[in-house]
Amino acid sequence: MIKVKFKIDGLMQKINRMITLSGNLQPILMKIRGKARTTDPMTIIGGISSNFVSRGSFFQKPWPDLTNDYAKYKAKKWPGQTMLRRTNKLFRSVTIPGADGNVEILEPTRISWGVDDSSIPYAKYLMTGTSRMKRRMFLGFNPEQKRQWKKLIAGYLKETEQV
Repeated sequence: MIKVKFKIDGLMQKINRMITLSGNLQPILMKIRGKARTTDPMTIIGGISSNFVSRGSFFQKPWPDLTNDYAKYKAKKWPGQTMLRRTNKLFRSVTIPGADGNVEILEPTRISWGVDDSSIPYAKYLMTGTSRMKRRMFLGFNPEQKRQWKKLIAGYLKETEQV
């Protein structure tokens, strides 16, 4: 499985208090995740979608261009399909909850989101690269997303403490 995690620095005491009060962060984590096909770049799903559109730039890891030979082959065999979207199976797996290959693990204080590499075996090679292909990271988050998520969680915790 390929997944992306982020740590919630400095909020663990509040999280522990919140768990005592109401049980978990799942409502706010679901808001951070976003809904299927959302274009809101501050959600996990919308950020991944934005990263596909920007060819990696949204996560500040621009994807290298295809080789000339492969670009010509791809244009002929799959006209109009953009990078990493030949069949759209990979894209759907990371932008539609429950899609083939999608992995979502929701726990009381964290969410893991990724791709089942037994269902989409080439995903791991795209994320890490190979000796013949440079990596094209399609999962991740950027610093602004992380800042916004921390604010949302902090606000949620503040509301919970007032209960």
